[in-house]
Amino acid sequence: MKRSRIMTVAAATAVVAGSTFFSAGMATAAPDSSSATWVNTTADLGQETTAGYPTTGWFYGDTAPATSGVAAFSPNGVTLTGPTQLLTATSEPGVDLQDLVTSADFISTGSVDFQIPMFLNTGGATGADTNFTTLRPADFGDGDLVDGNGRWISSAPVGTIPADTAANLSDFEAQITATSPNAEIIGYGFITPAASTGTVRAVQFGGDTTYFTPTPAGTYQPTSSTVTEVTTDGVHVIGSGFFPGETVDVGFVAAGSQSGGPIDGLTLTADANGAIDAQLVIPASAVPGAGTYTLALVGEASGIFLTNQYVVTADPSTPVTATPVPTAPVPTPVRTAATFAG
Repeated sequence: MKRSRIMTVAAATAVVAGSTFFSAGMATAAPDSSSATWVNTTADLGQETTAGYPTTGWFYGDTAPATSGVAAFSPNGVTLTGPTQLLTATSEPGVDLQDLVTSADFISTGSVDFQIPMFLNTGGATGADTNFTTLRPADFGDGDLVDGNGRWISSAPVGTIPADTAANLSDFEAQITATSPNAEIIGYGFITPAASTGTVRAVQFGGDTTYFTPTPAGTYQPTSSTVTEVTTDGVHVIGSGFFPGETVDVGFVAAGSQSGGPIDGLTLTADANGAIDAQLVIPASAVPGAGTYTLALVGEASGIFLTNQYVVTADPSTPVTATPVPTAPVPTPVRTAATFAG
């Protein structure tokens, strides 16, 4: 029976067996899967209470569970049927708003909006927990997250910007700096309004990444092979937890290499469940000889990175058969009658 080996989740730039691998085809600001958290069951969700936000984990952002709406998980992520909001607690300076937003990532479809709850603490110290407001982009999706001048709105006035009035994100930060220098961002998350639906696959904010898709896993077999075998028969890989329909790059990098990337012309496509199942024949150009390699599968949109070592052994040498050298036949004595003369 062939043995299989489990692949592990790593960073989008990983060092395995002394080699460095990165995926040049990855989407800009793709989430970092190396230190990510996966939230993919309703059991993972807490509930906001009158006492405030839970200190850890993701939760329904509503003090009345009966009005919290519905969050349903699938290979596509978490789908919200509004009115629903999911949040997680954090603590970041409000004056860093623009940098936090432009370095964030929000992968979503449908009617779902990113949001940032905060205490402005106008006229007060950090921790005063006064002047609550929620900031969110004026439009659904992630377009205003990557643009420092994206249009945002606030549920309460921020300096001279009235409540529910669209303004540039940079203007909000300027008003916070001028009027509320001790403002504190206390969480982040997303919301779907009533009679609407939206799906979220991943969120990255303040250096933290959360995926709402199934937890990735992968195996491959055989666990090692010869140079000829890996370049002719290949390696059978099975993986799951990628984004449905995304392109998955393949890397095979020799130990000790300080740089590497996906193999040209060798990509996979995740199915509707985010799974892959393929026989990978590694090009001979990627296998210069026996040694330890990094086998990597990288989702271009998700940043999900499965990897492990793969050992390639030398091809067995072919025994040399000696060519026989012909020899002269040995004479066979023949008996005959002796003749005497006399």
